[in-house]
Amino acid sequence: MPYLLEGIAEAELAAGRFASARRRLEALLQVLRGRDSFITWRALGLLAEAQRLSGDGAAEATAREAQTESERFGNRFLGTLAGLTLARLAAARGDWKTAQQHTRAHLDVCARGGHITYIPACLDALGEVAEGCGEHADAARLFAAAQRGRTQLGTVRVPHEDQHWAAIDRRLRDALGDEAYETALGQGAELSIEDALEWARRGRGPRRRPLSGWPSLTPTEAKVAEFVVQGLTNPQIAERMFISPQTVKTHVSHIFGKLDVHSRAELIADVLRRDPAG
Repeated sequence: MPYLLEGIAEAELAAGRFASARRRLEALLQVLRGRDSFITWRALGLLAEAQRLSGDGAAEATAREAQTESERFGNRFLGTLAGLTLARLAAARGDWKTAQQHTRAHLDVCARGGHITYIPACLDALGEVAEGCGEHADAARLFAAAQRGRTQLGTVRVPHEDQHWAAIDRRLRDALGDEAYETALGQGAELSIEDALEWARRGRGPRRRPLSGWPSLTPTEAKVAEFVVQGLTNPQIAERMFISPQTVKTHVSHIFGKLDVHSRAELIADVLRRDPAG
């Protein structure tokens, strides 16, 4: 029965019936509190979202409780999902660093656990952060990638936030101008979920790396190396990764130094020695 009630509340939440969802979840939690189960932590997370969407100041405390309880019992996915609510709350008050940290934590868990249907919401949240930080082209790319992901998965945004996202979209068009805006959208729309995920997580690998060899490469350098081995030129890599050709040139130089190679041909030969099957 608790699973059915939670499912009804989630449907009410998606339909914009926040007050009804809140009442149902609060009543459910009166029965479930003290019971360490998936449904308890999930109900807490949904209640936090219902509170956030209805402007209830208790949303942050509820989300933190959901996060703490979920992670205490080893369910990191539900913990970071509650963290996504905290990210949206942080974005609403302009705390972009906190919003980014919570969103990336959930994105990492989704990537590791294969929770692919949750990735478009993370891309949207990161797009909101990018817009707030003035990174307008990246924001447009992230939103377009999120939309492609939803199309690929057969899902939609929860409709009651349409006005919020539309307002951000208008600001991006105004900031970029029509041509640059459409270009950025087109670039984002070319990204599969897997490509968008890699791009969004790029540069976030462990800080303590060896000084040389393949393990020393940053995630960005590893991706550049992959494209080099595929035969792409610096301008082509720059277009794929949304960076300048000069930045690609710098990455290639760092890769050569770390791997002790002096040309693209030597890099490819090193890859083939490591993996003859290619």
